Amino acid sequence: MPYSIKTHEYPGFPTDLQSPYTILMTQAEGSSLIHETIYDRRLVYADLLSQMGADIILCDPHRVVVNGPAKLRGRKLTALICAPASP
Repeated sequence: MPYSIKTHEYPGFPTDLQSPYTILMTQAEGSSLIHETIYDRRLVYADLLSQMGADIILCDPHRVVVNGPAKLRGRKLTALICAPASP
């Protein structure tokens, strides 16, 4: 069953659980909206999941729509490294 989330500070949905939850929603039947409100570029991994077979639409830097279920497959991927901003 799909379920949309919006991350938030305590007692809201923890941002650290957002990425595994997104993967879980690739297996739910229907569409889920994942809305990251705390960190910029936190959803950059969504493109990598798409390469593994996930049906994910990046709406903007803070929101993705996950359509499931999707059959995920192993792939050789290159991780993106986000360097901290210079002062």
